[in-house]
Amino acid sequence: ARLSENKNLILNHNGEDIIGSVAYFRSCYTPDDYPTEKEWSARLMIERSSAIKAPSISYHLCGTKKVQQVLGDESVLSIFF
Repeated sequence: ARLSENKNLILNHNGEDIIGSVAYFRSCYTPDDYPTEKEWSARLMIERSSAIKAPSISYHLCGTKKVQQVLGDESVLSIFF
């Protein structure tokens, strides 16, 4: 896979280049899911692409325990209200 100049995610399928338009993250929710730099690089390429990401990185982060823990703190929430 690679990114084109206009940020299309180019995938090779049976010797033919195709554009990946959607990236669905069924897993890869924890750092343990990225054991080497290869996996981190692949995720970064997807995030930099124009492909629709489901869930988006924002929703991905909202689901982490640390973000939920911080948002559960009243002093943090008070800055939003």
